[in-house]
Amino acid sequence: MANVNFLAVLVSAILSMVIGSIWYGPLFGKRWMKLIKMSKEDMEKVKANMPKTYTMMFIGSLVTSYVLSVTISLAPMRSVMTGMTAAFWLWLGFIVAVKLSEVLFENKAWELFYIECGYYFIFLGVAGAIFGAWA
Repeated sequence: MANVNFLAVLVSAILSMVIGSIWYGPLFGKRWMKLIKMSKEDMEKVKANMPKTYTMMFIGSLVTSYVLSVTISLAPMRSVMTGMTAAFWLWLGFIVAVKLSEVLFENKAWELFYIECGYYFIFLGVAGAIFGAWA
């Protein structure tokens, strides 16, 4: 049975939202919007549904955080490095591999791949460190 720290899951999910708002805001927001071809009108539609959008995104972050926490809790020895290592391999195997197919088969830009994979690299690395430390 997995030993999950639900406070750590909640903190991780909240941090994913903070990281995302910085990543897709001041750091890469304008470039990301251009790469996905989002117009100002499209952004206004998104803003109109912001409570629903952020609620759904937070639920997705909770699920991701919980699954990562369960995975890390199965390790025989837990530490910050163990958590970050597990997060790295999960990121590489699931995020990078899936996003790669978008570039190869959907003709999406490599720059978009780097921006989106970069967000998950940071989020999962931070979450992995939290779960490793709060074992």
